[in-house]
Amino acid sequence: MEINPRRHRDTEVKRKGKGTNTALKVAKGARRIRQRYKSDCGVACVAMVAKVTYQKAFDAFGFGKNRKTFYTSHNKLEGTLKILGLKVHLKKFRSWDDISGNAIIPVNHRCQGRNFHWVVYDRKAVLDPNPNRPARQKALSRYRASGWYLLVSQHGNELQS
Repeated sequence: MEINPRRHRDTEVKRKGKGTNTALKVAKGARRIRQRYKSDCGVACVAMVAKVTYQKAFDAFGFGKNRKTFYTSHNKLEGTLKILGLKVHLKKFRSWDDISGNAIIPVNHRCQGRNFHWVVYDRKAVLDPNPNRPARQKALSRYRASGWYLLVSQHGNELQS
């Protein structure tokens, strides 16, 4: 499967004398990366917290070439984050106040909790990979969140707070 880079320009940048697929350098904090398909919010969230391109995160998941959906579980996210060099802890929470750091959070549970949407929380706001929603959302009440989240506690280059 080939991903169309023109569809999401936030994952690429043009530089004089260089190609268009050069990744943006991230200075501090997480940068929003949009999901490209209906079911790949987990891929975009991993790219945000790992500070890698969408394509690198997608490749780390190891999805098959003929796959058409990209739903992810806590275990799949945790394994992929470890492949990308991050230290991750699975933690229980009931409210946003319980979240103690940079995290990937499941929100808006449907179908008896089996389906949900992944977002990144950077202790200040939610970064939503859905291209139809605001990039940074400080009104946390817009998201119904509870259950287990992935706390990202360490990165090879020290994750910025």
